[in-house]
Amino acid sequence: MAKPPPNVCDTGSNPASTSETTASPLVGDIRDNPSARAVALITEDILRQIFSHFDTTANSNDTADKRITLLHAALVCKAFMEPALDALWRSTSSIMPAMKLLSLNLQTIEGTNNIFTFPNDPSERRWARFDYHSKRVREFRCYSAPAQEMTTAALLYLSRYRPVIFPHLRNVIWTTSMSPFVMLLMSPTLRSLDITGVKDDDPGVLTTLLSVLPRSVTQISLRGSIPKTCMDLVSKISSLSTLILPKHDTLLSHTSLCSLGALTGLECLHININISLFFLGDINFPALRILCISGWFDSIYKFVTTLASTQISLISISSTSWNIWDSGPTRGGREAVRGHLPGPEWCSREPPDFQGLLKFIAARWRRLNHLDFDLFPMTPKYPDTTSYTLLQPFHNWHSLKTISIRGFSRLPSSNQDLIDMGTSWPMVRTLVIPFSPSPTAALDSGSKSGTRTPTTLGLRLLAKLCPSLTTLQLSIDVQDLPALTDEPLSHGLQTLSVGDSPIGDPVLVAKHLDCIFPYLKTVSGSKPVVSLVAGAQVAADPTRDGWKLVERILHNCQARCADEHKRAKAREAGRKFSTNAGHTSVIP
Repeated sequence: MAKPPPNVCDTGSNPASTSETTASPLVGDIRDNPSARAVALITEDILRQIFSHFDTTANSNDTADKRITLLHAALVCKAFMEPALDALWRSTSSIMPAMKLLSLNLQTIEGTNNIFTFPNDPSERRWARFDYHSKRVREFRCYSAPAQEMTTAALLYLSRYRPVIFPHLRNVIWTTSMSPFVMLLMSPTLRSLDITGVKDDDPGVLTTLLSVLPRSVTQISLRGSIPKTCMDLVSKISSLSTLILPKHDTLLSHTSLCSLGALTGLECLHININISLFFLGDINFPALRILCISGWFDSIYKFVTTLASTQISLISISSTSWNIWDSGPTRGGREAVRGHLPGPEWCSREPPDFQGLLKFIAARWRRLNHLDFDLFPMTPKYPDTTSYTLLQPFHNWHSLKTISIRGFSRLPSSNQDLIDMGTSWPMVRTLVIPFSPSPTAALDSGSKSGTRTPTTLGLRLLAKLCPSLTTLQLSIDVQDLPALTDEPLSHGLQTLSVGDSPIGDPVLVAKHLDCIFPYLKTVSGSKPVVSLVAGAQVAADPTRDGWKLVERILHNCQARCADEHKRAKAREAGRKFSTNAGHTSVIP
């Protein structure tokens, strides 16, 4: 009789026993019948790929169900056990499951509140079971404040016997208030540290944490009020390749940035810049390749134009105002930053030249292939600027893959602009340009297309010129569409955003889009239906989103095409079968 499946709850007695050759009935059947499906069930790489789809890192309602499913999979057979246990223990949000492996019961000391102790010491057998499972933990996530005293006591107890609690831990994600016991999670294999909710009123915990970080750490992400002492410690971590400081209230100094710029291995920087900056010279960052920067535009302008790096391939700029005087009150008030102002030029409301910044970026970083700007509503310096002429410094940059310009006041575009964009950027995958003015606002008397808003003809031409395009945002004019006579394309566009572009007949619009972009998944817009009946003007219903209706029609068309494709494959398979069997009949 075959042995039953191994008990994963009793692996601590002999961890090496998992390598025994005794197989469960399922594995025996597979060896007797080595079909492709059977071989897949005992191939460890395939099993790990399957179990990786049970994502237990998200703090969702079905996380517990996924863990139960992985536990049941580990109990199926020995071939499933190791990959399933690795997926089950890969990410944890509490220390208590590890404590349960030791069969310890927390007890409150009599006469005290919220102070815990452990009544007994675990045996060597239980410690072996703890080591067998703790080595699988790769990520520790803390979503909400735990019972601090209990958890700290648990970690202190473990640290007495196991200085490295999780020996292969790589990521620590802390999204709640700081606690001292996060320092006990440090592992020599740690790669990433992500902390949210940093407060400068109690910098001791974070300062101590940064002081004891292992040299293996390559990525640090801090959100909140970061003390200056902590910034100094971060600049001394020579192994850093990624530094993310997206939202913080610290007034960075030129000295702090110069210290960070001296990190020779830093390749990715995500930082918030404010008006406290006063640049005396170039900021190094010699290996920087990815720059994501947010803050006041005048500070961003000065920071970007003083960078010494020449290897940046991705730049993302996000700004909501020109400077402190336009952004309204900040934490501590304007007086808090007045002492950091280097001169009266910071008080000027004269906006920097956006196109001048684009020219600088184009001249400095010739390897750039991702360009993303998210700015506050603004008007170009020249009234005749179009979406294409705004990006004049990047004309004929064939290597650009992402072009995203958001926040500008409405800029006119035409079919000819789309042709020029497709010719200049044939490898683009994401194209986001400012929306055009309303078609009734003004007509383009000098444009070759006769309109400032692109039509489906422009979309078709852009699709032919940019075969890799997957995301597109622009205004289109689909109010008066002709009958569909064009040949269908096979473009792979996934997302189309059209803003408040007016819409006529949703059915005809969906047919035109399906003819150009048959794999379109999302169509987003904010304009309700204007006309549903040919030749009749129907009052717009504000509760109905015309573009959502277009999206539903598109999905129905795609489902029908998929069904027809399946039927065609079935007919072809039937014809081949009839031919191989020597019959002359044809399946209809």
